[in-house]
Amino acid sequence: MGARPKAEAASNAGEPVGRKVHAVRYVEGAMPSRPANAALAALAALAALATPLLAGGCATAVATAPPPQTTAASASTSTPSPASSKPPLLQAELPPDFFPPEGPWPALASVAPIAIDTSSKLRETSVAKWSERDLDFEQAPRLPAKGTPGVVRGVLFLADATSARYAFSSPESPRTAYFVSKGEGDGFMKAWQRRALDGTLLFPDVAGFGPGATAARVKLTRSMHLVDAEINDGRGDASNDGSVVITHLRLLDGTAVMPVDLEAARATLGARARADFAQRKPKGEALARAAVAALPAADRKGGSPSAVEGFDVGWDEARKELAFTFAHRDATTYAGPTRELPSNCRPGEPCQAQLERSEHTVNVLVAVRQRLSSSGVLIEEATYEPRVRVDERR
Repeated sequence: MGARPKAEAASNAGEPVGRKVHAVRYVEGAMPSRPANAALAALAALAALATPLLAGGCATAVATAPPPQTTAASASTSTPSPASSKPPLLQAELPPDFFPPEGPWPALASVAPIAIDTSSKLRETSVAKWSERDLDFEQAPRLPAKGTPGVVRGVLFLADATSARYAFSSPESPRTAYFVSKGEGDGFMKAWQRRALDGTLLFPDVAGFGPGATAARVKLTRSMHLVDAEINDGRGDASNDGSVVITHLRLLDGTAVMPVDLEAARATLGARARADFAQRKPKGEALARAAVAALPAADRKGGSPSAVEGFDVGWDEARKELAFTFAHRDATTYAGPTRELPSNCRPGEPCQAQLERSEHTVNVLVAVRQRLSSSGVLIEEATYEPRVRVDERR
């Protein structure tokens, strides 16, 4: 077989049933994935020609520098013997650590779920001065300072009732999570470029998934899971674009690591938070009235109200605790009069009038953050007192 073209190389005509050779896009100057010595580099080059899915492994394609010329005998696929239990893909075996065939971790034994305990001694605090940044209320993408490691522990969760796909919360990872996909899922993307921590370029086909999907070879059934997540086949991610690709998962909720029923915990703690919001609503309304009174009289017309709820959850590995954050925002928008702006047109030239109308949105924000131990005990509940923010738009 001659050298593969630089654009694409894809063939699975001679593969046994159940195996697949994935397309590889070569990238000039990409860092080789296994440069240890000449023999190992040759094996890596063969692997780049045909990246196999070992026993259902991930479908990430690895981009390396274009391989050297090879003979037909050295790169040909072999026909498996009927008596063979492991049909080889190539005459030269891949390095044993190239793709983990069964994931990097053994499955953990299930345990009976436990309910959370809110009756124990609880530390209650109140925070008067705070900002949305303190709580990630706007849920902006988080970018790790040094890239995402190859394995991280965090929480897959639905941000709200309308979400169709999981977000991922980990101190070491961005919030947006994708999984390897063959076309299923939400927002499918073909050959999405990723950069591993060692500089290797990867081109997986990815999509977002929600409850009911099988992602990274694991059936995800609930709105929240504590997981160990492998990123880019353990190579980590240095793309720094606010997202990661999860290639293997191990569920931890329902095991000794996290026996708490996380969906039930979210419902119970959310009810406590909403009761707290209702108790503090009169204070928030008084702050809103004062903010409206401070607006120019002409800018107080109308009053279009809306409400937004925010939710976030995080895992603290050192403390073995979950942090649940519930936030609520009441927003009312007031419109001012329409004004005509000064014209910059030259005399005698046609000129279109430029109009402006100011809008002021008065936001009342309140939040509650709760810390829950892995044994199900509610340890701390912090209330973020109502505060007002006024946004102006013209």
